Parts: sequence; C-alpha cells; structure tokens
Amino acid sequence: MGGGSVNVLRRRRWSIAAGLALAEMLYVIVGRPTWFLASLVALLVLVLAVLGIRHLRPGIVRDALMIIAIAQGLVLVIPIAITASFALGLLLAVLVIIGVAIFAFRLGA
Repeated sequence: MGGGSVNVLRRRRWSIAAGLALAEMLYVIVGRPTWFLASLVALLVLVLAVLGIRHLRPGIVRDALMIIAIAQGLVLVIPIAITASFALGLLLAVLVIIGVAIFAFRLGA
C-alpha cells in the first residue's frame, strides 16, 4: 500500500497542492481573516513543512509535506502578486500623469 500511495502523491503533487491552495483561498475569502494573518500563517506552515522535508527520508509523510509546502507557496504568491500589480499600476498611472502634464505644458494649455 505504501508504494502505491507514494506514487499517487508524486504523480499528482501539483494538482493536490493546487486543490489545497484553492481550499485555503476560499476559506480566506469566506472566513475573512486579514490578509496579513493568512499570509503569516501560510509562511509559518511553509517554513515548518520545509524543515520537516529536510529531516525526513523519502516516503509518504515527506511527500505530503512537499504538497503542503507547494500549497503554502501558492497561497503566498497571490497576495504578493496582487501587491506587485497594484504597485505597478500605481507607478504607471503616475508616469502617465507626468507625461500628460509635460505634454500640456509644452502645448501651453
């Protein structure tokens, strides 16, 4: 049984992790914890999972920890991507406003 379970976990590692990350994100949306708290918990679980992976031999527990670590990484990427896209959008908006102002001053409007 152990060999079959390990093979299933290894083959479906990313899809299981994506499903777990989706469930966590749905909890964040429905449960409404702060993004900071949710990210902090995900980071803590990620660090603990990586530490566990480093100390375990290959097997079902190590593969399960890898899935958990991947899921937490996916959960952490979302707020980082949102923040980065917001910052990039803000920067582009400021650059457009500066460009419009320079253009308007050159035209004497």
